[in-house]
Amino acid sequence: MSRPDLSTYGGRLLDEGYAGQVIDLNTHSIFNYRNEGAAGIDFGLFVARGAAADTCKLPGAADDEIVGISVRHSVGVADINGDVLYLQNAMVPALEIGRIRVVCENGCSPGDPVFVRYAGAGVQGAARSATVANETAAFTAAVWDSTTAAGGLGVIRILK
Repeated sequence: MSRPDLSTYGGRLLDEGYAGQVIDLNTHSIFNYRNEGAAGIDFGLFVARGAAADTCKLPGAADDEIVGISVRHSVGVADINGDVLYLQNAMVPALEIGRIRVVCENGCSPGDPVFVRYAGAGVQGAARSATVANETAAFTAAVWDSTTAAGGLGVIRILK
């Protein structure tokens, strides 16, 4: 989970934003799902439909149905490492339509396609602008809306 760095002061005091942060108040839709997976879901990751009604999980296969991106919520209890995650059986707000900040694994430009990581060395549910064979799947209902360096915070617009 991204956190503000409070060890320095001066200059630009506020970060651009955080993964999972909804950008603006334009039309957007957020639906709540229950995390059925044993793994915690961090902010700003794609989530897939779970086996039971109104549940979600991190994507684990190319044919998993993506239902949205986990939204950053300020209320939560940190684990022993100081991370706040949506743990198993927790409600996960997922953005279905709108603009949201997400970490881009490989960098992007406006209009680039969105690919979701379901396997490989990266984080399950992470976003990319280029495919990796047998590790990512295209999410055609979204596009990148920003120019971002590899590992940087970008903006995704979900159009559903």
